[in-house]
Amino acid sequence: MEPSRYCLAGLVLALTWGAPGNSLAAQTSVSPRLPASWTRPVPPPLPEPRWLTKGLTRGTRTRSGVPGPNYWTPSISYRLNAELDTAAKRLNGAAQILYINRSPDTLGSIYMHLAQNLFAPGGIRNQEVPITGGFELKEVTLNGRVIKLLTEDEEKGGYQLYSTAMRIAPTTPLLPGDTVSLGFRYSFIVPLGPPRSGRSTDGLEYVIAYWYPQIAVFDDLARWRSDLYRGTAEFYQELADFDVTLTVPDGWLVAGTGTLVDPGSILGDSVRGR
Repeated sequence: MEPSRYCLAGLVLALTWGAPGNSLAAQTSVSPRLPASWTRPVPPPLPEPRWLTKGLTRGTRTRSGVPGPNYWTPSISYRLNAELDTAAKRLNGAAQILYINRSPDTLGSIYMHLAQNLFAPGGIRNQEVPITGGFELKEVTLNGRVIKLLTEDEEKGGYQLYSTAMRIAPTTPLLPGDTVSLGFRYSFIVPLGPPRSGRSTDGLEYVIAYWYPQIAVFDDLARWRSDLYRGTAEFYQELADFDVTLTVPDGWLVAGTGTLVDPGSILGDSVRGR
């Protein structure tokens, strides 16, 4: 917990720095009194953001922050299976994603985030990163049918890649209420070091973020949010259900978000005691 120690040291320094010499009272200056007639300026009203006006008109948003009567979100479920090959420093994965279009819109495209392509040659980024090759897509399926990378002359029935963004173009659009199934088989070399994830130099620790293809946010305000991941940025994902299976070498521990509901059946006494 090195950061905690550094914070504690800084705190002690800040508390003890003023101890020798002058007292705290001697160093404190008194602010001048304000005239009795002074009143705090009242700021002018802020203009209503255009995105809020749009949501109010559609009935999906309210000024109180409570969702409007017409608010909706898509239904998404992920089934992820990944294996960490520490000898090759590679993660091999498979993903099945079920997406239900709960919006009133007809979707001609589906956008994905392939954040590991930040580490691909030619990836668009705003900081220096190790080059590993990014996602290696071994197979992509749409409703059980294998689809390929589209050529310049093709518009539908496949997918396109642009740095960390992926656009899947079905042959027929996704109508309101329709369901689409997406499948991926992929792998990537886990980069050494940052940003936000990577492996240690001794190969005994892996912190892996953005390790599976993620569906981009589609909402009532901006529709598809397919901005590129460039290395330093903040973004969010849709709420979803996850069924995750991870395979790691014997003796390794896996840490992640969530609540472990059956530690006794999967962890030995010595491991649970750590």
